[in-house]
Amino acid sequence: MIPPSIPTLAAAFRVASSFGGYGNAANTCVVAKGDPDSDDTLAIVAAFSACQNNSRIVFQENVTYNAYQPIQALGLNNVRIEINGNIQLSTNMTAIEGQVAKLTAKSLYGKSWFFFQGNQVSIHGSEDPNWGWFEGYGEQWWGLPSSAYRPRLATFNVNNGYIENLKHHSMIAWSWLVPNNNILIENHYSDNRPSNSTRDETRTFPFNTDGINAGGHNITVRGYFGYNGDDAVSIVAGAKDIHVSKAYAGFSSHGMSIGSLGKGGEFDYVENVLVEDVTMDGAVYGARFKSWTGGNGNAKNVTYRNFKLINVSIPIFITQNYYDQSVGKPNVTSTNSTGVIDFHFSNFHGTFNKNWTDGSCISNPCWNYVEGISEGDAIILDLYNRSATDITFCDINVSSPGVETSALCKPDVFDATDLENLGFTCADGPLTSTASCGTSTLTTDDASNPTSDVETETGATQSYVAPTNILSKSTNSISAMSNIFVIFATAVALF
Repeated sequence: MIPPSIPTLAAAFRVASSFGGYGNAANTCVVAKGDPDSDDTLAIVAAFSACQNNSRIVFQENVTYNAYQPIQALGLNNVRIEINGNIQLSTNMTAIEGQVAKLTAKSLYGKSWFFFQGNQVSIHGSEDPNWGWFEGYGEQWWGLPSSAYRPRLATFNVNNGYIENLKHHSMIAWSWLVPNNNILIENHYSDNRPSNSTRDETRTFPFNTDGINAGGHNITVRGYFGYNGDDAVSIVAGAKDIHVSKAYAGFSSHGMSIGSLGKGGEFDYVENVLVEDVTMDGAVYGARFKSWTGGNGNAKNVTYRNFKLINVSIPIFITQNYYDQSVGKPNVTSTNSTGVIDFHFSNFHGTFNKNWTDGSCISNPCWNYVEGISEGDAIILDLYNRSATDITFCDINVSSPGVETSALCKPDVFDATDLENLGFTCADGPLTSTASCGTSTLTTDDASNPTSDVETETGATQSYVAPTNILSKSTNSISAMSNIFVIFATAVALF
């Protein structure tokens, strides 16, 4: 494989690593490499089996491994995984579909090619831009009808986990699912741009190439940079205490999203989310919430703030009418909807464009069409009556060349108090702000909760501080969260 070049811009979104990782270097397994074209799956599985506990697993430098069969690494405990080489899937689509069909464990949106399960597990990609890559050869899949046997790249079903410096190119579909608790992800890079298309002229579209699906508790993503054709970071059902910061999403991203929730009338919840310091470049959405018609449950205490928008289609989008365009709008008679509670949007700046869809549109009307949508809509609130409470907007300063900035909002869905506090005039017309963010004064609580130990090479232990669920209200009623991200002891030294 020939790794793609990482754009210079990505360096601006990197963060300093804040955790040394897990594992014990005294027990190290180096993954053997066969002939260049041979399947290395058995060697990879053997390394995980031999170094399942208190160990270090090393993928060698300057080596490309062929993972031609699905890999399950189960029962890991205090393990450090170093990906100093590259890992690639097969280009044989029929072979991959056949392997996926045999898998029994289904995760969100699909079955995973790599499945990691355990406690205290860290994965470290190489800092060399040419190494630490996963290559999916996904572009050959994108232009074909969707297959039920498209694999997700990986599920990281780990309690107390860390992922850093991983790089991804041309994923078949979804990348990483994180369904468990106490996870920190730093400097995550993903490039799913088709070679024959641009954002506005699409021949092949990278359907469902989500960057990260976060579904556990106490998950932090810092330093995300990606090009994709679906959600950059998607906060899915069951997620609680999620913090995403310093992120960039380009090509035709579908936003920093929550959902989808409530499919088939399911009772789903998402709670305590902070997404901040984000650049969206050419994306369909900036900040997005999506729930299915007839859904149950709620999403609450969500803050999106400090967004820079560059040629985005719709800066802020909330819908309770999400559906699968390949099936069509559901025939649902239920008046239920997933509640939208305590949502706050502040400091959105930049530009948006007139083209409110992209190459993912294969139906008429398009999957993201909303009755009454217009070219100038910067905020779309597609809501049911009295299903949304305590939603506020401030400092939404976005513009589209040659078009008046507008909003799509139905005032009769809100009660009088929520309508008054919304922060703009709710109407299907010009966006007229009625409130400014002012100066926020956040209060935090530095209480810590040490819960776990890390075994070092010498056999000693180091405690780390687990995430704390610290919520606060600023003086202008903008809900915020701080310090929910995982704070690890800087004194940890494994090697």
